[in-house]
Amino acid sequence: MTVRPSRDYYKCKWLLPVSQVSTRQWIDHLFTNAGLSAPDVQLEVDASPVYFSGLIRNSDLVTAMSEDILAPLSGHGLTSLQVEGVEWSHNLQVIWRRTAYMSRVIADLREQLFNNCL
Repeated sequence: MTVRPSRDYYKCKWLLPVSQVSTRQWIDHLFTNAGLSAPDVQLEVDASPVYFSGLIRNSDLVTAMSEDILAPLSGHGLTSLQVEGVEWSHNLQVIWRRTAYMSRVIADLREQLFNNCL
């Protein structure tokens, strides 16, 4: 399915991470795949959304952040804008040295990741 960002989002002014950050690359990719120019980025940041949430709250800028970061901030003037068909996913890789010591806790975590995520 092709995701098409709303023309309304296209018109927004954005606060986004620098271009090397995967979130920024994902947003740029959504716009490009929809045949739109890149978002109108007014401010680029190299920090976690937790740190610039106050800036977003006190401006008319739009940004992207995960639900787990947004949830504690939602009661403080921030809310999510739903874009139909957009799902944010990441690849997860688990790497370990086969001959290295692995504590029981880490072994359990690895097993849970394999059983539930991979």
